[in-house]
Amino acid sequence: MAKAGKKRIGLILASIHKGSAQNVWSSFAREAAAEDAALFVFPGGELNSPTDLDYLRNPIFSLVNPHNLDGLISWSSAIGNVISPEEFRAFHESFASLPYVTIARKVPGRPCVQFDAYQGMKNLTSHFIHEHGARKIAFLRGPEPHVSAMDRFNGYRDAFAEAGLLYNEALITDPMGWEMGAAACAQLVEDRGLLPGRDFDTLIGSSDMMALPAIQYLSKLGYSTPGDYRAGGFNNTIESKILSPPLSTVHMPYAELSGESFKILKGLFESRRGGDIQDVVLDCEVVIRESCGCPGERPEGESIEALIRSLKEQEHSATHAQYQREKWHTALYFLICVLFF
Repeated sequence: MAKAGKKRIGLILASIHKGSAQNVWSSFAREAAAEDAALFVFPGGELNSPTDLDYLRNPIFSLVNPHNLDGLISWSSAIGNVISPEEFRAFHESFASLPYVTIARKVPGRPCVQFDAYQGMKNLTSHFIHEHGARKIAFLRGPEPHVSAMDRFNGYRDAFAEAGLLYNEALITDPMGWEMGAAACAQLVEDRGLLPGRDFDTLIGSSDMMALPAIQYLSKLGYSTPGDYRAGGFNNTIESKILSPPLSTVHMPYAELSGESFKILKGLFESRRGGDIQDVVLDCEVVIRESCGCPGERPEGESIEALIRSLKEQEHSATHAQYQREKWHTALYFLICVLFF
């Protein structure tokens, strides 16, 4: 239970256990602790999602109200991709009695903290083009309604245009869900008959979450990075670091997102006028690792074992398979021990 006098801040997002969500909520937990605020997380799933069971968790969002909270942060791009713009706005305006800020997708008239996914993906694609001479770059598209997924796709395409090159439509998959990386890769290989090394020299996923299963799919066929093809992703998730070889990717500025969100909330607590507060756009930096053929740079003292310990607070063998088995338990452990205090 929150101590008397602490601001009660809510964070609504789709999940706490998949892809970038693991980094997102934990960065907000650290920021809340630094601000001496009580953070309450509402992982209510994607709104009205027809493709999975996320909608069963949507009632969690009904707990977001002024009786329980003093302010709210919405990871809006993660929860509102399959609903209409009108439904998206109506959902957030139901919280109008609370000061709130959105992340990555703006609600008109409300402050938003955004990250420049377009430029981040453009810079990563340009790295492959200019540093490695890549010309046949396959791209796994993310979900079509997702604003950031479209920004990443546009960044990929514009990197070719800026280099004076044409991209090959056959190397671009149909838009698919974040968890469908293997299926997207199968579309290239099985449906279109394209093979690494021969038909594409590089594979980029719209997210690490897509790139990793695609790499595993190709590994089962006998192909590996960076020998047969180069690989890249987006989000700089923990999985990208423990992959062998580690994945080149684009870093989402998690710490800055949480810091700027709390800073905006402070301003809202003082003024209560969201329209007076400017939106913030943060840069996304390219992180170069061994999957693209470059010598990767790992911060001094950081090891695969240390990355695993940071999740579980105990030593164990750093294998991707074990990490997958521990992931759910870890998320719940941290949620209980760190967030609700």
